[in-house]
Amino acid sequence: MDRKLESIAQAALDQASKTDSLSDLEKAVNIAKTAADARKASSDADNLRRQLGLERLKSMSGLLVPLVSLATLFATIIIQAYQLEATRQQSEDSEWRELLSSLRSSSETFSSDITIAPRLRSFLDSPRHRDQAADMAQNLMGTLTDATGFRKLYNIAFPQIDSTNIDDIIEILRLLTSTRGNIARECIQLNYSVDPDDIDPMYGICRLQPSIEFQKKLAKDPNPRVAKLMAANQAVGTEIALLSRPITDYLRTTYAKTNGGSGGDRAVLNLKEVNFWGGDLSNVDFSSFNMNGAILDHVTLTNAYLTPQQYEYVEFWNSNWWDAADIDPRMLRNNVQYYFPKSRFGFNLGTPEVTRSYYEQRVSKLANAQGESYDLKLLKFE
Repeated sequence: MDRKLESIAQAALDQASKTDSLSDLEKAVNIAKTAADARKASSDADNLRRQLGLERLKSMSGLLVPLVSLATLFATIIIQAYQLEATRQQSEDSEWRELLSSLRSSSETFSSDITIAPRLRSFLDSPRHRDQAADMAQNLMGTLTDATGFRKLYNIAFPQIDSTNIDDIIEILRLLTSTRGNIARECIQLNYSVDPDDIDPMYGICRLQPSIEFQKKLAKDPNPRVAKLMAANQAVGTEIALLSRPITDYLRTTYAKTNGGSGGDRAVLNLKEVNFWGGDLSNVDFSSFNMNGAILDHVTLTNAYLTPQQYEYVEFWNSNWWDAADIDPRMLRNNVQYYFPKSRFGFNLGTPEVTRSYYEQRVSKLANAQGESYDLKLLKFE
């Protein structure tokens, strides 16, 4: 465009130089002026376009600055989040190692450290240590002698009891039974001079209800080991009672004769060497249970079917086995010999006292159902 205008202007000037006519000169000048104006207008238009382009760049750069700043901020936040998470994981790993170290350092057969339960609870929600913490919680609850910590840990680890976790919960009760046995053996072997009446046949000097005289002696002649074992025995007893109730509730709901007939077609439930203290197993069908070495203490057995699939040395302490709907013949013979109402495992369920005539009536009914008979006059009662 500029070259064409320049050619026109040059042609007009060349033509003017060849003529002497004033009008021709005037026309040539006007043509040249018009061409010059056109070139200026074109130049101004180009400058304006460049100016507009620069302004657009300035506007875009003004928008890009906050976007870049925002991207930088996001990147900084993400980096800081990763750093904080890495720091948190390092701290959590350190606390986990400290917890493991504190557990390994104890040579006791039971754990009386009241800080372990709350420390372990904090790991049950950890994605990194959740599974390990759950396994450790199960093992720890079987040896823990802190009833308060046990209750809190149990409520978090087992918010409900069902077929998916009943075996784990029973295993905890089995471990508690073993822990209490270890405590009892040490209590029996302790050399601490006391009145013979203060020595319990099951727990030695660590009886659950020590006499006032014994408590006075312990205050006057303190023995830290005796005090610690007594407290541990009391705590484990509380934990056994706490766990027995939900387990027996589950068994009564799932294995009751009135809720679907015989339990014989169900998978065998392993109750081996488990000590129940308290709870109600009325109407429960025991035919799916392995009861080897089990202890039923203060358990209600009204209309229960005491015919377990497996059993050896089942003990009935303070439990009304004679009120069962049915009983294995061998178990019946053993029970009338050792677990009569006023034996040393005396009956005490908070119910009206059992009379001899009532006991004889119940034993006779159970024996007749098995085709056996007993000389009721020879039955032990007290």
